Amino acid sequence: MARSMTRRDFLRKGAALGLGVTALYGLEGCTLPQPGLQPEAPKALKKVTIAQGADAATMDPHNHSITITSNILAHIYDSLGQRNPEKNYAYEGLLAESWEIVDDLTIDLKLRRGVTFSNGEPFNAEVCKYNLDRIMGKLPGVAPPFIAKWYPKLKDAQVLDEYTVRVTTSEVDVFLLQRLLDLEMVPKEYTQEHGFEKLAHEPVGTGPYTLKEWVREEHITLVARDDYWRGRPAIDEVVFRPIPEDATRIAELQAGNVDLIVNVPPDSVPAIEADENLEVKSVPSTRVAMVIFDTEREGPLDMKHPKVRQALNYAVDRDAIIKHILGGYGIKLATVAPEYFVGYDPDLEPYPYDPEKARQLLAEAGYPDGFEIKDFRVGRGRFLRNVEVAQAIADQLAQVGVKVTLNAMEFGVWAKDTNKHIIGDMSLAALGNPYFDAWNTIYTLCRSDNVWSWYSNPEVDKYIDEGGSTLDPVKHEQAVKKALELLYEDPPFIFMYQLVDVYALNKRLKWSPRSDELIYMYEATT
Repeated sequence: MARSMTRRDFLRKGAALGLGVTALYGLEGCTLPQPGLQPEAPKALKKVTIAQGADAATMDPHNHSITITSNILAHIYDSLGQRNPEKNYAYEGLLAESWEIVDDLTIDLKLRRGVTFSNGEPFNAEVCKYNLDRIMGKLPGVAPPFIAKWYPKLKDAQVLDEYTVRVTTSEVDVFLLQRLLDLEMVPKEYTQEHGFEKLAHEPVGTGPYTLKEWVREEHITLVARDDYWRGRPAIDEVVFRPIPEDATRIAELQAGNVDLIVNVPPDSVPAIEADENLEVKSVPSTRVAMVIFDTEREGPLDMKHPKVRQALNYAVDRDAIIKHILGGYGIKLATVAPEYFVGYDPDLEPYPYDPEKARQLLAEAGYPDGFEIKDFRVGRGRFLRNVEVAQAIADQLAQVGVKVTLNAMEFGVWAKDTNKHIIGDMSLAALGNPYFDAWNTIYTLCRSDNVWSWYSNPEVDKYIDEGGSTLDPVKHEQAVKKALELLYEDPPFIFMYQLVDVYALNKRLKWSPRSDELIYMYEATT
């Protein structure tokens, strides 16, 4: 890593929006040029090719929760709002010009006028309500989409006038506004006529690009809209290629066949930076890594043994893992709240590496000779060198008498089991957080009886519930901090690090990475 990440790096100003491209000129029909005059040469196509690790799952923005797919669909569909990295990722209006929190259960959305879908359909309050009705399962004969589970308290959507929608919930939803602003809009007439099945492979959106071609597992080609409401994109054509192998992505970048690649391994950075045409950029991610304990299994990791779980935190050398395995691309954490998250507490410091303290706590807990962890799970390849990180953790735990059997499995199998509430004795995971708020993480992973929680502490539940039942930002953050203080002392995890996303790109592309992992070419130029 050329230099350490700072908060200034994280908040640095992104690339300015590009100017529109003039029309192409050429000969018309068979008309010959006048003597002494030469036809104006067509301008070169401005094209950018991006290599991610996988293909899109669908073209239906409501039926997935995959970052790779989101990066593609963000070019086709607009959401109601968007985060501005130049303003610490605060929300700004997109299809919604503004919004008003009427009360704890009601939000009014004021929609933008003059926006059309790529097929000419107008965007208005009826279309917005139609999208919300789909989420709530209110469209006859249409099953709720995948993302409906993120809107469990949504109750109703009413059209107040042509460009105003009132949204109500059955209970307080602390993230309702964020979820609404993140919602991408699909067309009403098109899906009523052709069904959502067609939308899943022939998308129609209000975004800056339209789909030209999708050759599955090969490429997706998007072309700029001349009539986009914010102005024509500076880049004419955006191509996404699925390339799973790190080495292949790097080779394609070096050969000039792609312009931007993701998940650059640290040991490849020097070779890329040695190429005068290429550069490496990194940014702190919202994704946080931790080792989740299954405290529901009777044994040394259960809720009766907080000292054991503290001991394992003391036994792991996070600094060495970040330096030697991640190449510096990680930020050590005390809890699951990075510095810029709601709930971050500077008074909580990361557990120090202290094997002697770990052995002492194990002895006090009744395990002076250690114990055995028979199933430490990790899903291969999901984030940077996670198998190598898991192996290092296992080796370090062995130094304090905890024998660990590592179970590195295909990520799809790992994810399927995790969704069934199965993680072995413990599991290395990294949870993204689109809300920049630690409440989302602890509610998901620490609230009793949640499908992704293997931990139960009534006092923690109390503060999680307090934080989730108020829209007062001060009361909300106070409750989150209290919950994190308790979790620090009674750890449900080995707290690890905040990931740093590493990209490599051709210098001709003017683009800055974002902490929310969005790759968006409307904000880029060449």
